[in-house]
Amino acid sequence: MGWRLHLSDQPIQAVQLLGGDPRQIAVWPSAHEVCFYAESNGALYTCLRVSPPIASSFNSETWRAFVETLRAPNGVYLPVVDTGSLVIHTSKDGRLRLYQGYDGRLTLDMDGHQTRLEHRTDTPLAAVALDRELGTIGALGTDGVLHIYQQHMAIGAYPVAEDGDLTAPVLLLPDVADQIVVADAARIQALDLNGQLQHTLPASSTVGAVACSPDGSWIIAADRDTGMIRLYDAQLTLLRQRAARDLLAEAEPVQLFAALPAPGMAPGALDVADDGTLLFSLGGMLCLTHVNELTKLPRPRALF
Repeated sequence: MGWRLHLSDQPIQAVQLLGGDPRQIAVWPSAHEVCFYAESNGALYTCLRVSPPIASSFNSETWRAFVETLRAPNGVYLPVVDTGSLVIHTSKDGRLRLYQGYDGRLTLDMDGHQTRLEHRTDTPLAAVALDRELGTIGALGTDGVLHIYQQHMAIGAYPVAEDGDLTAPVLLLPDVADQIVVADAARIQALDLNGQLQHTLPASSTVGAVACSPDGSWIIAADRDTGMIRLYDAQLTLLRQRAARDLLAEAEPVQLFAALPAPGMAPGALDVADDGTLLFSLGGMLCLTHVNELTKLPRPRALF
């Protein structure tokens, strides 16, 4: 059944299932603050204010000390941190970091050695993702070209959409997987690491928040028009779906009194784990549940 927790009257910015021992989650109530909760019951551990040092090089002691603070209380590194001036993507062991600057620069830091990743600097980056196990990197430009790197080595650049055809795109790169997922408001696409389209799902309504499990088995997407949460497999076959508000209503409330959001509200952020644990936000409310709580859809069967 899971649990629900009312955190704020303002929408939650992002949520992250961190795992670890004990298993913890990260919730971003604002762009510069992250709070850590117990996955088991929603108990608060602590909150961290993200304040990067000013004008520090990536090799300075001040900067190295700062990035080491970007962990949960159980020691797990935060996968993605947006500092306001750059986005930090961190591998699971903390030895590799990808710095995504708002000026379009991509810098890979491996054990303190930085490498600039080359791409068309005149084209802004729309989305970036990191395989946190192998260090594979995907960078999607606003021109619809997907750049793929294996750590510091460029693998190729592949057009996946027309210039200007992507609306609020999201890039998902599972760990140790052979595919990359490109999603925007109109579609979800699964490509191999050579940029070849494997599966595509034209959206019948507007795609909102999207996430995938670390092993790539599950892709979870919110329907911005209806508030539905839909679960797909790696081939983009729809497996389960249910209204987010219904999941929230069934979850055990952590507080005694907390009104439910209006019907039809869409999740603003979500995440899914390999074991099917599902975390999502609805306005300022947080809900932890399981994909088995979504309604299973009948699978087509051959007539003979």
